[in-house]
Amino acid sequence: MRPFVSYNLISSCVEGAYTHKACIPVIDVTDTIKEVSDDGTVLNTLDRSMLRAVQTPQAFDYNLMRDCYIKAVTEDAVVTDDASIAEFYGHKVMTIDGLSRNMKITTPLDLRIAEIFASIY
Repeated sequence: MRPFVSYNLISSCVEGAYTHKACIPVIDVTDTIKEVSDDGTVLNTLDRSMLRAVQTPQAFDYNLMRDCYIKAVTEDAVVTDDASIAEFYGHKVMTIDGLSRNMKITTPLDLRIAEIFASIY
């Protein structure tokens, strides 16, 4: 759940999907990201200037996503979100600027942070 999404972000995603067929909001990654082996050994430090954290909402052309989902189900594709399905089948996914305040609530701590954020704003 992302309770602090804005109308403008939703509108921008939809507009991006009309233009590019696939559009997702992203924000810069500020943490250092490491690739780690199964035994916990650091393999590589990823270049965060090339990384973005993906948010929702994500917007897509209906026919594009319908076709991708049909293929994904029959081929047992392993994907993590709608954008990764489109990517998996070779479609370009355009990005727009997301919002730092568009936080995802997944854990009890996320919920507590969101409650504090909501009480301030």
